[in-house]
Amino acid sequence: MKQKLYRPFGAWRLLLAIFVMVQHLGINLGTSDLRAITAYWVPGTIAVPVFFALSGFVIVEAAHRFYAKRPLQFIANRALRILPLYFVTLAISIAAIAIALSCGTEETMYSDVNAEAISLPNIVAHLYALVPTQLPLTTFEIVPVFWAVRVEIVFYLAVGIAIAAARPLRLPFPPIILGMVLASAGTAIAFSGHTNTLYRLWASFAIQFAIGAAMYLACTWDRNFRAAMTALAGTLLGLTVCLSDDMFQWTVADANRLRITATFVAMLAFTFSLLLVKLKEQWERVDQRLGELSYPLYLLHIPVAILTKLVLGSSTSSVGVAAALSLVAAYFVNNSVERSVRRLRDSLRGFAIAPDPQPTLPDEPVRPVINNRHPIRTSTGDDARESDRSRVMDEGAIATSRARW
Repeated sequence: MKQKLYRPFGAWRLLLAIFVMVQHLGINLGTSDLRAITAYWVPGTIAVPVFFALSGFVIVEAAHRFYAKRPLQFIANRALRILPLYFVTLAISIAAIAIALSCGTEETMYSDVNAEAISLPNIVAHLYALVPTQLPLTTFEIVPVFWAVRVEIVFYLAVGIAIAAARPLRLPFPPIILGMVLASAGTAIAFSGHTNTLYRLWASFAIQFAIGAAMYLACTWDRNFRAAMTALAGTLLGLTVCLSDDMFQWTVADANRLRITATFVAMLAFTFSLLLVKLKEQWERVDQRLGELSYPLYLLHIPVAILTKLVLGSSTSSVGVAAALSLVAAYFVNNSVERSVRRLRDSLRGFAIAPDPQPTLPDEPVRPVINNRHPIRTSTGDDARESDRSRVMDEGAIATSRARW
């Protein structure tokens, strides 16, 4: 039987990034009616925790299947995934803010900004402010959406530590991940009533990653443990719902939290239902290409929106133009920066991840077939060389068939 490693999450990841983009563009570039609609549905606010849960599944799977006993390669691969595009986006955002300031406007996407935003100390702070501590670390966030990537970085470091701990503890990787999942649940319960809202928010983030990790364990462990892991994932989801006030308190009014939480649960259920979907090979390639655009789009729509607002102002057409230009920018960056970086990541992993199935032995043995298209002729010169070439092909076919047996 052929086994496929590909998970059909690509188009869904891109759609989650589009939800974030729509919320930012609708609130900051749209008309008053569009702003009200966006503020009512807050698609980006819901999409981010769904993406955290999806990331928990995907990253734990990658660590388990590709980076066993290789924590440094795992961390290096994650760094190559995040940092190059972040630095590219940082440079583009600095240029966009500089252009806006040179045109005499100080109104950008989020708040009034002055020349201090692109000062050398603030830029240098963005070069090392990758791991979150007490945010904000800088006077002005040049790439404001990078906060979610900082949360991801903490999860990457935790998984890297789990990979490194497997050997000295003499434990398989899945039980260690299970321990992390249970620790995340305990941390969330411990901080659920904490007076510091930031601690409660981080506890909800940990639970979202833990849901994805538990779902991966439910897919990989034997049948006796799958029901238990699925029940654990459901329990974590329930705990996440209980922490929804901490998850959505910054952007969602009290009256809307029940509706937003229900939407979050539905989107999360749809996310993991994709595990049951099997795509044909040509659609797997399309899905993979779409998924590659999610991270560039998530970062690049902010500087694109700054320039669009500078030229077109706030209107419904500005939202459409900014969205289209963001998709174009994500496509070109993915085909330039990301493609070259992907080769380095493949070398660290040891192979390229593609939507094609892994090569396996055939289900039925193939009997040797002699190539008789070029019969051996007793002659000299070109005919003799043709005879030798045909004989080599015949012997190669036999050897290949024996190897497949």
